[in-house]
Amino acid sequence: LSIRLEGTVSNSMAIGARIEIISSTDEFQAREIWAGSSFVSSESPWPVFGLGIANSADAVVYWPSGLAEAFEDLDAGEMHHLIEGLGEVL
Repeated sequence: LSIRLEGTVSNSMAIGARIEIISSTDEFQAREIWAGSSFVSSESPWPVFGLGIANSADAVVYWPSGLAEAFEDLDAGEMHHLIEGLGEVL
């Protein structure tokens, strides 16, 4: 499962956001979006979460603006475009 974040109130690339997911098999993972990570290298702005045998996951996004939103039933094996303001506000 891959996630692309788009900030509307926060910066458009969602730098500084935190994504937490819980798979349908109750496995927890988290990633943060950074602008860079080391000298002459960087991390992908679209984090990938390995779900194993799970077929879906729920995500909570903590946006840099301070907003926290839930996005449910994200299918495994796909890229999901999550836009600030369109999730369920927590």
